[in-house]
Amino acid sequence: MASVTRNKDAQGKWRYRIQFYDAEKRRHSRQLGRVSKQHADTVAGHIQNLVDVKKSNAELNAKTDGWLRNEAPKNLVNWLAELGLCDSIRRQKLGEFISAYIQSRENSKPNTIRNYTNSQKKLTDFFGEDRFLDEISEGDADEWHQSLINYRYSKATISKAIKHAKHFFTKAKRRDLVRINPFQHLKAGGERNESRNFFVERDVIDKAISETPEIEMKLVITLARYGGLRCPSEIQALEWCDIDWDKGRIKVKSPKTEHHGKSHRVIPLFPELIPLLREAHDSAEDKAGFVITKYRNKNANLRTQFKRILTQAGITPWERLFQNLRTSRQNELADEYPMHVVIEWMGNSELVALKHYLKVKESHFREATRAKTSAVGDESVPKSTPQVEAAKSTEEQEPHEGKALTSETVADTGLTKGQKVPPRGVEPLFSG
Repeated sequence: MASVTRNKDAQGKWRYRIQFYDAEKRRHSRQLGRVSKQHADTVAGHIQNLVDVKKSNAELNAKTDGWLRNEAPKNLVNWLAELGLCDSIRRQKLGEFISAYIQSRENSKPNTIRNYTNSQKKLTDFFGEDRFLDEISEGDADEWHQSLINYRYSKATISKAIKHAKHFFTKAKRRDLVRINPFQHLKAGGERNESRNFFVERDVIDKAISETPEIEMKLVITLARYGGLRCPSEIQALEWCDIDWDKGRIKVKSPKTEHHGKSHRVIPLFPELIPLLREAHDSAEDKAGFVITKYRNKNANLRTQFKRILTQAGITPWERLFQNLRTSRQNELADEYPMHVVIEWMGNSELVALKHYLKVKESHFREATRAKTSAVGDESVPKSTPQVEAAKSTEEQEPHEGKALTSETVADTGLTKGQKVPPRGVEPLFSG
């Protein structure tokens, strides 16, 4: 059984060593250096698997095979190959390496895998599937970058492709498959595309909903626009038990933020959602199941159906069909509620909201102009000043000063009728 031992180096830091016996019962050891105990135990487990496979002539399990291909350092794999426990690392090809890496990300979200695959295609279309990793230079990376610009990809798309290329080759460098990361010097830039940030007005989306013949598709559109739910992940995950009719709240399960430690959030049962949810709930066969039952499989192309609905309603489709519904709702909420409340309901951060969601709308200009006009008012009316207001206040508080007494004021002052009230100086009004 492979074991892990440790000893301190000259700096007093722990270093771990693997010890094991091979199939011929020869003892071997290998210094791992300054790594964690968990990492050392993982390496020991994989080495023991290799020894067991060698003894029994069995097939290597997928985890250890993946470790050899994608995680183990090249020098360690080559040392194990010298002992006859595995094959030595050969030069890896671009397509093969990225495909193996993407397959190893089994816990990643579908959108992440799709984005990785898109970036892989941009790399292999230019370099070819069979190009060896260590043959790609920094100059080659510059030419690839220029090809994306020439193809007229958006800045956001190019930025994402560069970030992924850097990521892939960082993994390759850690495995000693390349000496340098040829994409490291490229500037990725931001991934914000302002031209795609479209605000969907209420009258537009209400028209589209009214033209939608089927209740569940109406709900999909309504939940995205007036609930701010991500489509399709959060809408498909919504169950009837998540809706608290009495408290007026909805529990939204969020697969996207789950790996960040926030599996769900709670939003208000907004008034715009109630009529359709009530109607769908009354007609639902399973009132404990999913709210959306018809559009659950991967073949249900919600985007295509929504685009068709918009076209039939005489509405020009915008580019990010469902994402812009969500961003429009966040913009509305940001006009009414504090930012910390809005991001809690929407399930994103203030930084993301400011960078990708919030925008200046035409209504902001109209409201600002109207407010300015109201504040200015009629220019012919003299403006009140602090000095004028102070004078008015003094006159109201001292109505008799410097004036002749009348029959109405004699009783209050104790002076004779016709006698003027003397001006008040700095002495107190009352004594004692």
